[in-house]
Amino acid sequence: MTGIDMSDTQEKLRQLLDGELDKSEISNDPVLISLAERIYGLDMKELMGDDYPSSKSAVNSDLFVEIVESEDKDAIPLPEVKEPITEEITPVSEIKVPKIFLPISLLLKINGPILSLISILNIFGVFSFLSSSICSGHCPTENGRISWLDIYRLNSEHGWVATGSFGAPTIGIFLLGVFMFWFGNKLKQIHNSSKN
Repeated sequence: MTGIDMSDTQEKLRQLLDGELDKSEISNDPVLISLAERIYGLDMKELMGDDYPSSKSAVNSDLFVEIVESEDKDAIPLPEVKEPITEEITPVSEIKVPKIFLPISLLLKINGPILSLISILNIFGVFSFLSSSICSGHCPTENGRISWLDIYRLNSEHGWVATGSFGAPTIGIFLLGVFMFWFGNKLKQIHNSSKN
């Protein structure tokens, strides 16, 4: 077995990296052929023609490195693979939910739809009968809808507006009622899941 001339190999590698190496100079070295293909993106088979090594495996055979465990005291130790630390997570079913959630849920589920219904009925002046008994001043007969922004002035004409129309406060009250009903359902679901 003949020894490898490291200085010659290093020189050829330097020339390859500098672009000074001719294709005829690397035709006998499969490693340099493979490096030239990878570094410069060249198709050496096309460039070299018949000089290209017959088997691709011959080109790649010297390029693989295998790491093996060694008993030698000077050998580099293989890295230790540590097991991942897993924290104990309490399942959702074990979380205790206060019992107060159940009556709050019931109140929200009842009052939410009632609030939405009141906002709708008010548009049509269902509560106009209150204006005749509460209103102490002059209250126009066509004003049978409660003005939500002036609800604290129901005893005067300012607390009442014309029926058949609605504005942002009416929409807000309706949506608040819907949200209360939805949130009440959610609280009941949370309470039920905590018992399982």
